[in-house]
Formats: sequence, C-alpha cells, structure tokens
Amino acid sequence: MASKIRRTLFIRHLDNQAEILVSSVFVDAGNRGLNAVCIFHSYIPPSESIRELLANPKVSSVGLKDSRFDSLMPADLQEDPRVGRYWEPGGWSLPAAATDVYFVGPWRLLTAAMFREATSRGVRSLRVRVAIYWITVPLSVFRTAQRLWYPCNVLFRAFRGWWSYCLGAAAGFWRKRPRVTTPRVKILSPEAALEGMLRTNYPSVGAVPGRIVHVCGNLQPGGAERQLVYTLEGLQKRKFESVRLLCHSLRADSGDRSDFHLERVRAAGIEVREIRRHVTVATMPSNIREAVNSLPGGLLNDIADLFWEFIELRPQVVHAWLDWDNVRSGIAAVLAGVPNVVLSGRNINPSHFALYQAYMDPAYRVLMRRSNVTLINNSRAGANDYADWIGIARHRVPVIYNGVDLGGARLDSDASANSLRERLKIPREVFLVGGVFRLESEKRPLLWIEVAAIVAAHIPNAWFVIFGQGSLREQIIEAAKRHGVAERLVMPGLIGDVSPAMAMCDVLLLTSFGEGLPNVLLEAQWNGTPVVTTDVGGAAEAIQPDVTGWAVSSDGAQDLAQQIIRLYDDPKVRETARIEGPKFVRHRFSVERMISETARLYEVAASD
Repeated sequence: MASKIRRTLFIRHLDNQAEILVSSVFVDAGNRGLNAVCIFHSYIPPSESIRELLANPKVSSVGLKDSRFDSLMPADLQEDPRVGRYWEPGGWSLPAAATDVYFVGPWRLLTAAMFREATSRGVRSLRVRVAIYWITVPLSVFRTAQRLWYPCNVLFRAFRGWWSYCLGAAAGFWRKRPRVTTPRVKILSPEAALEGMLRTNYPSVGAVPGRIVHVCGNLQPGGAERQLVYTLEGLQKRKFESVRLLCHSLRADSGDRSDFHLERVRAAGIEVREIRRHVTVATMPSNIREAVNSLPGGLLNDIADLFWEFIELRPQVVHAWLDWDNVRSGIAAVLAGVPNVVLSGRNINPSHFALYQAYMDPAYRVLMRRSNVTLINNSRAGANDYADWIGIARHRVPVIYNGVDLGGARLDSDASANSLRERLKIPREVFLVGGVFRLESEKRPLLWIEVAAIVAAHIPNAWFVIFGQGSLREQIIEAAKRHGVAERLVMPGLIGDVSPAMAMCDVLLLTSFGEGLPNVLLEAQWNGTPVVTTDVGGAAEAIQPDVTGWAVSSDGAQDLAQQIIRLYDDPKVRETARIEGPKFVRHRFSVERMISETARLYEVAASD
C-alpha cells in the first residue's frame, strides 16, 4: 500500500484521488506517532465521505471547500464543530479539534492569512503535500513573527510620529503645509473583481455570422499547437465566413520557436497575426479599469487588448486554447458581447503545474456561470479534473478527442524511417526506444533517462533517441553520462515531420506526470509503434490497452523499463501493435471526426 501511495501522489497528484490521499495521511501520521489528525480538503468531497472520515477514530476533524458566507454543506455537517471550511481566495475556518492538520490539496493554495489563522488557533503542526512528500510548514516561525510584530509596530509608530513631527516643525519655518488626503482604495477578491467586471457587457455592434476567431499564445512545436493547426485547416474547408488566428507572439527569433507552424497556417489561407498591444489604463473599458487594484496589471492589459480586438473583428465564435488564453480571451469575449465562447483545456487543470496563477480558478468559475461559454477538454480524465477543480458538474465539460493527420504519412514510413536512422547514425539493427516531448519538468525527462539505463543493462543492443527542445537539455545529457547511456543516446532537437521519427522506433516511451490526451501516443500508434506511458491524465484513453499501448500505473523506472523489456522479448506482440495501431487511431482519432465535433459545438452553442 505504501508504494502505491507514493506512486500515486507523484504521477496522479489530482485533488479528487480521495482514497489514496487520505490513506497516505494515515501512513504519514502513523510514522509520526499521531493518533488522530485533522484532514483538510481544498476541494468538495462527497458528503458521505466526510461522514465516514468523522466516524474514523484516526480523524479528529475534517475540512472541505465551501462558500465563505452561504454554506453549501448539508445541515448536519454545517452544525458539526468538527467540520471546518476552506474558501477562495485563500481563507479557512478551522474546526474545533484541529491540532495536527494535513492540507490535502495543492500547496500553492495556502496563504499568509491561513497561516495566521492556524497559529492563532494553536495548531501544533501543519503538513502539506509537495510532490511525493508530506512537508511540515514551520508555524513556529509565524508564531515568533506574530509575537514580535506588536512591540516592533509600536516602536515603529512612535519613531514615525517623532520623525514626522520633526519634519513638520522644520517645514513650518518655510511654508504652511497643505493637508493631503489619500483616497481609500477598494481591493476585491479575484472572483469578485472578475464578476464585477462582467456585470455589464459592452454594447454589441453585431457579430458577423460564421466568423471564427481562435486565440493561442503562439505556434511553437507543441501538441496543443499542432491540434490548433489541424483544427484551423479543417474549419477553413467548412462553410464559415472566415477563420482567423490571434497570437501573443509569432517571433521567429524567440527561443521557443513561436513561429514553428506559421507557414503551414498561412498556406491554409488562415489570416494570422499578433494581438495588437496599445492599451493603457486610460484606454481600458471602465469595467476593466475598476479592477485595476484587485487583479494583476498584465492580466488586465491582455484582457483589454483582446477586448478591443473582438470589438473590431465582431466574431460569432471565439475559441481560446490553453489556460493562459482561456482566461484572457474568455473574459474579453464575454465583455465584448461575443455570442459563443469556447475554452479549450488540453491537460489536467493548471493548479498541478508551475504556470498556475491564483486568478485562474476564480476566472473559470465566473466564466462558467455564463450561458454562452463552453469549456471543453481533449480527454475525459482532464475534463473531470477541471470540473472538480472549478466546482461544476462533470457533464458540463464535453470531450473532443485529438485528431491525427491520416494523410497517407505511413505509405512510405519504412523508407523514411530507415533514411532518418542513417542521417542520425543510428545502426539499423539496434532496438530503438524513442521519445518526442518538450524537455521540461512536467515530461520528467530525467526519469526517462533512468528507464533507459535499466533497459540498456538488459538489452545490449538498445539505443535511445529523444526529439524535442527545452530548458532541461543539459541536465538530460549529464544524467545520460552519469547512468552510462550517453554513447547510445541521440538528441537531434526538433523535427518537423514526426512520422519518420515514430516509425523508426521499436517502442515509444512517455514519462510525463500530467497529460491531457498525448498526441505523441496517437502518432506513434498510427505509425505502428507500440507505446509505453505513465498512466496519467488521458494517456490510458489514447491507447488500446495491452494491444497497441501499455499505461503503467507507477512512476518507478524499474516498472516502466520492465514493460519495454517484455516488448523486446516478444516480437509477436510488437507485430500485433504494428498492425492494430493504425486501425485503432483511424477509427477513433481522425482529424475529420474532430473537426465535425468542433463545428457542431459552434452550431449548438450558437443556437442556445
């Protein structure tokens, strides 16, 4: 059980994995010699689960996400002193018996106000989960700071008063000082500020029927961006008035290759350009300007820029991609009176990743209260995770699976694969394990190297290739040297056509800790390559289990490596995957199916 808990905390660190997370609390509390603890959830678990916890002698009290003022809990839980509440942004009411507290949720949600509440209530220990570990928050530091704050503040005020008197006396010799009054600044919570911003829409100038505007950060070589390109190309062939794309950056000289897909988009006849940036506080719509003290300035500037774009373009549909633009484009489009707004999530919710910002979940909640806003996802696992995070019913987040370009790429895949092996100087007779991913922490490339080292020890003729770019490239090279596989590892960087890269591999390995519906798994199977992946997000939805792909419910390098070794030892299984993979992808993940579902979504939402 302990190993299962450890694996799950790392590769499936989703807040709604209640059974595993609570079990991990009991294990950690037992190791610390605690008899009963307070388990505090940052989400809304089923009421029956809360009642079961309260009946457990190992639990002194519980907490769950709720409204600050008008509780949504059943009456019996509201009246139970052993039940506390967490609300956003960053506050909680601790239950009576909260001595040793475990916060079951993203550690980023904890705030200074919550620490002050914990210290004032006499909490002895507060544990939060960071990756695979339970970490103690140093409340003693906050207690010491609180004890010192009052005397220090008194001394500071006394000094400030004395100094002000001296300055005032000196200034009085020269001029009479005018009385200066400072207006009070009203600061709202992010959710209240966003709700207030959308309380009235800009007078609509009339949407142009069939005009579709997509918004995405850039066109770098990522999976979401490739799906965006497929979508744009497919929609351009439909009978829409126009299909356009706005991006924050399309610079050719950027390190992330923001223009990677630009020529292909233009070749499809899509009008694409960067978002115009000319908004200042003075030119912001009054609704946005009123939130200037409550929300980040960069966020408001981006919303205002997009607002004026939508006012000028008059789209019937705004389709945003990825969390950064879902928030910005969604708020701007609603404010501009766009009839149909589609927000596209491409992974599990952002609170699991470094890009998370505290305004994101309030923004999603505010947007999902609007009847003209639809949130979609590319996997059921991702959709459910977003719904639970935001606090809406799971059926409100429809799924549109990714599409794979089936345009005959496999017809010459063997020849292209052999040619690519030759160019990369990879011997034709070796067993090749491949990876295609961004070299960033969420893809866990160092774990990938650990797996490679175990495989290399069991398969003497194994070689490895990783296609991609990112900030961890040098660390990967160092890790390969440390594990003794550097001589058999090839890292060519980016590749434009992934089909030959997939086809030349005997197995594709993906070691991410969070995914939506991974494109690379679909593309590998389309090219007849079996895949081994960590069982995260929608990865299991992207494979035909035990036929074309294997989702390993572990983050252990040994477990992942053993699955690759089993495939090496059984050529018949690899041959079956080679035959069945293209059939599976063609049946379930065609681009035409994805485009049809997207177009229907536009039409259905527009008619509501």
